[in-house]
Amino acid sequence: NDGGRDANTYYWAWKRVAQRLVQIQAIFKDVFGPAAINTRIRPVLASQSANPFMLQMQMDFIAKNYGQPDTLIYGVAGAPYLGLSQKFTNNDALTVDEIFKEGIPDQMNWVKDVTTSYQVVARYYRVHNLCYEGGIGIEGEHAVNAKIAANRDPRIVDALTTYFDHWYGLGGDLFMYFNLSGPYEKYGNWVLTEDI
Repeated sequence: NDGGRDANTYYWAWKRVAQRLVQIQAIFKDVFGPAAINTRIRPVLASQSANPFMLQMQMDFIAKNYGQPDTLIYGVAGAPYLGLSQKFTNNDALTVDEIFKEGIPDQMNWVKDVTTSYQVVARYYRVHNLCYEGGIGIEGEHAVNAKIAANRDPRIVDALTTYFDHWYGLGGDLFMYFNLSGPYEKYGNWVLTEDI
């Protein structure tokens, strides 16, 4: 709680995650030796892409209380899914063309923004910017058939290509695609393909 100066318990919880990662890193350091940290052992602070402020707070906390983050952790990671904003997700009349002409380009801007925010923090603290999970994330109970059809549409290839071009072009490192194969449904179209 920053010596009593921080009364926001939500912030305490976010800082606790960073604190625990540093503690776990210390356990591995004791077992494998200091040279293993960030080489053989690569601690990663996973945070929320939707809230880059959280990541900044966590990294500031590590720096203030434990030392230079790049000596303690390998990188930071978020989950910058390419989905649809609420304007499109909750639209019962949404069409496949609207998804590609408006919905995905609209969300692509958000992906670029959060990737840039994470990259700025990563560079400042000299750690890697990783994606612990990501990919296409078109979800919601409205216009389910249009959302499923969009995942099957050939234009999804161009959307993914642009998505990855942004990720790597902005300095992103390892990207973990959420899932290779599975069903498309109202709870989300998170997979790369329905059938291996």
